[in-house]
Amino acid sequence: MSFPKNFLWGGATAANQLEGAYDVDGRGPSIDDIAPAARTA
Repeated sequence: MSFPKNFLWGGATAANQLEGAYDVDGRGPSIDDIAPAARTA
């Protein structure tokens, strides 16, 4: 299998992959910080 010469590769990331701890540098908790705890309750 080969790709055309003008084929463009791309990539993506999500904010929750790049953000640090929820309580550092002014970042507040997101749904991804809260939801796992809510599901285990």
